[in-house]
Amino acid sequence: MENQQIIDEVFIRNPQLKATDRPRINSFVNQVKEKVLAYTHRDELPQGLFYTIVSMVEELAGIREIAQNIKEGDISITYARSADDVVLSYKPQLNKYRRMAK
Repeated sequence: MENQQIIDEVFIRNPQLKATDRPRINSFVNQVKEKVLAYTHRDELPQGLFYTIVSMVEELAGIREIAQNIKEGDISITYARSADDVVLSYKPQLNKYRRMAK
């Protein structure tokens, strides 16, 4: 799975992004890929994780914010912002591709 494919999909889904955002998005792609490979114990990302990776990059870049924790009394909303938090929030999808550690 090439970075350019992921970046192109992020830009297709988010037309408000500008060409100057590409280096920042590429950095998030690299970070997400590294974390997912470490979590899944793989050397290459399976194609089946393409859209999951795209969503993770969007979330990490702040394009698409997913509430990690919502508390009603005294209203408190926490967003997953670190790469580790984002990866862990996608555990159900990633676990389908996770291998035993070598």
